[in-house]
Amino acid sequence: MSVTNNARYSHIFSAKTTNNQAGRTLNKLMLSRKSILLIILLDLVTLNTYTYFWFFQKQREMQNNYQLHVLNPLWILLAMILQGIDWMLVLPGAYFGVIYYTEGEILVNQVHDILNLVCLVTMIVITFIFRSGLLKIFKIFEEDPIKINWFLTFIFGYFYLQYKINKCPNDQLMSNSI
Repeated sequence: MSVTNNARYSHIFSAKTTNNQAGRTLNKLMLSRKSILLIILLDLVTLNTYTYFWFFQKQREMQNNYQLHVLNPLWILLAMILQGIDWMLVLPGAYFGVIYYTEGEILVNQVHDILNLVCLVTMIVITFIFRSGLLKIFKIFEEDPIKINWFLTFIFGYFYLQYKINKCPNDQLMSNSI
């Protein structure tokens, strides 16, 4: 890794400790680690609401710990509101056992399908924006730069991003930029 890359991303790490090797510092990854199984369980129990909390939490951690503004939280809030509107349209019918055969209820199904598509596309975009932020953070690791596969990000979303955060060694070596 070049010295210019280290200088370019040197502001990202605030937790540095010295190392015995000349010209190197140890950097701690300052993103919270959570069990993937716990995240899947929370996602199921909260009916996918934990997804938005995870994105808000990671946005705050990246902002506070790395001075890296990845995404405006309003985009996450927009996706959450759209999903809430979608639930308000569908859950009463599912709860009361209404079968959608009338014209008005068919319209509700069409709006539901459109909202589902918009929510899906919004969450994919948010996930890839967070992927780019994690790549910026992982880019300065010198010993073993961590790669985040785009296809697995597309398929597994934020579960895969949390998995990559968990796989990152706690301390990594980075060349000193000075």
